[in-house]
Amino acid sequence: MKVERFKIHHLADMKEAVPAFTVTDEDVSALLDRGMAFTGFVDGKAVAIAGIYRLHGKVGQAWALFAPEALKHPIALTRAVASGLLWITAELGRDRVQLTVQDGHLAGHRFAKFLGFEVEGYLKRYGLNGEDHWMYARVT
Repeated sequence: MKVERFKIHHLADMKEAVPAFTVTDEDVSALLDRGMAFTGFVDGKAVAIAGIYRLHGKVGQAWALFAPEALKHPIALTRAVASGLLWITAELGRDRVQLTVQDGHLAGHRFAKFLGFEVEGYLKRYGLNGEDHWMYARVT
């Protein structure tokens, strides 16, 4: 998986691969106003976009969008996300990075733990449609 700094036009590939994505250019631009992101490519197509935005002080919130094609390359995806998050964390000077995983999303929980995140708590009705989530954090 080739990785490069995110550019807004990368989102078009993701929307083509996953028509159900409701993320807009404006949504991602708002995240980038407060942070950084990177894109993973397979065969020249963007299949993964992830980043960290600043919540406050040295605290960042990680986020990611994965097309189904990215999940066909689990080792490359994991390496790309791990190195990308380390790069952004260092670049932005974050001491704490957190993320949430929807309750019951077993692959998401395994992925967060593999990346060095630890469970901190349960968030009731946290998701866009009222889904419960788990809060994870990695503190340096």
